[in-house]
Amino acid sequence: MTFDSDRYRGAIPLFIVLLALSVLLAVAHKRCLSAGHTSWVAAAAELAVSWPERATAAVLRAVCRHARGLFLRRALLAEQRELEARVRLMRRRNILLRRGMEQPVVLFGLATERQELLALRETSIRAHVIGRGSPGYHRSLLIDVGRRHGVGVGDTVVAGANLVGRVAQAFRCTSVVHCLCARANPMSVRGVRSQEALGELVADLPGELLRTVALAPQADVREGDLVITSGLDRRYPGGLIVGRVCRYQMAVDPSTGAVSAVAWVRPAARWRALTEVSVLRGSGRRGAG
Repeated sequence: MTFDSDRYRGAIPLFIVLLALSVLLAVAHKRCLSAGHTSWVAAAAELAVSWPERATAAVLRAVCRHARGLFLRRALLAEQRELEARVRLMRRRNILLRRGMEQPVVLFGLATERQELLALRETSIRAHVIGRGSPGYHRSLLIDVGRRHGVGVGDTVVAGANLVGRVAQAFRCTSVVHCLCARANPMSVRGVRSQEALGELVADLPGELLRTVALAPQADVREGDLVITSGLDRRYPGGLIVGRVCRYQMAVDPSTGAVSAVAWVRPAARWRALTEVSVLRGSGRRGAG
């Protein structure tokens, strides 16, 4: 026996109509019993009159729920974007921490130097590198802070614990920083291992190394030694990392027999790769005083 779908296809709408009528009669019977009506006709008439209003109210409720869901979705999306921005910022700070950009400035200084550096650190300001000077004799950085932010000429610029240079020109919203390997930027240094003064370091132009001036031949210097500022010249605070000794050489003058020594230091702060620095505000006025 086979089922003929075409034969019963016309009965489907009739079945739906009968089902709807039965539901309507059941609802009318219930309302009649609850309202105390004596006739199903009266209850059905009341239901037929109030049905459009109820349908409209149901549609409005559905629209309101949908609109509320859209608004909630937009709020959740905005909150998600904000959280993603915070996560990106935290990841960037984590990277900077790994690179040593946010290390404390005070690492190897003496007690008095640590106190002075901590005081300068409290007044320091962050700056972004927005430009770089010529890679020749005037190696400099352009940063996005200036006199408006309390930066003055001579202020020390650092990247974490590493010395970068000092402010040479301070404009209203920007400043020019002369790096360690720039011309006319000497500094007084000492070794961390021996705690012995090594004299002054100057730029070994046209390269990017620093070399000592008038280094004593009996000075305790080895390759790999960490070199920091001594603060004796009052140009830079003491205790800031300058770099490491990469080469040490002794020579004898054949005419006089005098022995001389020269050490070359590679700066710890690579000025070409810097994107963010800190300016120790007031350190230039300190040195000037």
